[in-house]
Amino acid sequence: MNNITQKPIYSLLIGAFTMALLAGCIVQVDANATSKKGIADGGNFSSVNKSLTVKSGQTIGNASSVNGSLTIGDNVQANKITSVNGRLRVGENVTATKLSSVNGKLSADEGLNVSEEVTTVNGKIQLSKNSEIGGKVATVNGTIELKNVDVGGNVETINGNINLLDNTIVDGDIVFGNKNSKNYYNGPDPILSIESGSNVKGDIILRRPVDLEIEDEDLRSKVVIEY
Repeated sequence: MNNITQKPIYSLLIGAFTMALLAGCIVQVDANATSKKGIADGGNFSSVNKSLTVKSGQTIGNASSVNGSLTIGDNVQANKITSVNGRLRVGENVTATKLSSVNGKLSADEGLNVSEEVTTVNGKIQLSKNSEIGGKVATVNGTIELKNVDVGGNVETINGNINLLDNTIVDGDIVFGNKNSKNYYNGPDPILSIESGSNVKGDIILRRPVDLEIEDEDLRSKVVIEY
């Protein structure tokens, strides 16, 4: 196994509760305003109980939405982008520090660049070609679908499927979470599908039963069963 630090995936839930508690403190910002500041000093965009769209080509600080969808236009530069109880849609060639969603699908078009991590609690993660993620891609209850994506950290789930397509490269491990976790359930076993041409440089760690659809026999030798 490589030296990448494993964080318990259920810690995502703690973040979910924290964001929910802070929801009452969010102030509505005009989503049509254009910030002329850099990323570190850019204006923050937020909404509660309504959808929010950040127009293409803007440089902003954080963007967040509670109880409404959040849409990020093409060529946006941002710090943290978060959504609670709503879908998060990201356009082409977006640069951000973190992407996260609680109770909603997270999808991004091609050319995404995230320096840290992409996470959801209850929602699918779908990332497109020519995208780079510096840290982990993780969910508790959702499918992870990566098409021609470079992931610098781990790809983690407990109850969801993982699909690596179109020459996706994972520098870290593939991890299916611990069956003793409170997030584990006794539904159908998740599926790990790795298309020929995609690669995992770390290990494939199974802490619960998983159906394997791995085309490359060399990758099958990296499977570590821990249940």
